[in-house]
Amino acid sequence: MRKLIFTFLCLSLAIGFGATSIFAQKDVGYVLDIEGNWVLNGSNALSQGEKLPAAGSIRPNSSSRYNRIVIADLRGEVLISRNCAVDNCSRAFSLPRQPPPSSMLNTAFDAVMELIWGSPNRYSTHRSRGGELSDGVLKLSGDKVDFSSVLKIETEQYLRWKAISQNKDDSPTWSPPIKLAKAPTVSASDFKPGLYAFELMRRMGGNYETTSSAWILIADEANYEKNRASFQEAKELAEKWGEKVKPETAKIYLQAKLDDLARQTVK
Repeated sequence: MRKLIFTFLCLSLAIGFGATSIFAQKDVGYVLDIEGNWVLNGSNALSQGEKLPAAGSIRPNSSSRYNRIVIADLRGEVLISRNCAVDNCSRAFSLPRQPPPSSMLNTAFDAVMELIWGSPNRYSTHRSRGGELSDGVLKLSGDKVDFSSVLKIETEQYLRWKAISQNKDDSPTWSPPIKLAKAPTVSASDFKPGLYAFELMRRMGGNYETTSSAWILIADEANYEKNRASFQEAKELAEKWGEKVKPETAKIYLQAKLDDLARQTVK
């Protein structure tokens, strides 16, 4: 009898330990935006894009009023926002014990946050000083690429670009600047499907000054609608974050989204 009871207790402990291990492996969100020093479970320093475990404890590692952190759930919805300039940050806060229901949005958001976490210096914010060039998806069709959906021309403007390679050993060079007409189209012979960095420029004497920059995915007709719709969903998600995140954070997220789409469709 004692042996039977002992066996039952061992089995119960094993099941309980297994359940705890499964629970501990669950993830509930990501560090969407961060300023200052924040730690997970007392000692692990956090970075933008980092995946967060269920029931984890987060607190700032200093008393600075400039500490800020925004946690998104697995779908990209803002879960927790702390701004130490206005919120009480003297105590740690706990993450949820269960993730939200799984969906296709989880997979899409996870892929982008993995890119941001894995290559934090790959994505950059862009400037705008007269004229505007936006991140986006354009179609490679016929003999022209129409930039009117991502480009606003205010004065005489020039455009240059370079491919964004997935190979770290590649070093693409910038094209010569071309002058844009009021109806901004560029010869399709200058591009093949892929991700590009673009700079909108103006003449300053004998030199050029960059006024705005963006990342644009040039897609063929077979992939354009799918890529455009996916990027539009990402834009709508970033717009929902509003002032809870820095403008730079939304831009980095959209660049990483374009990077992810290029990796999926351009081989």
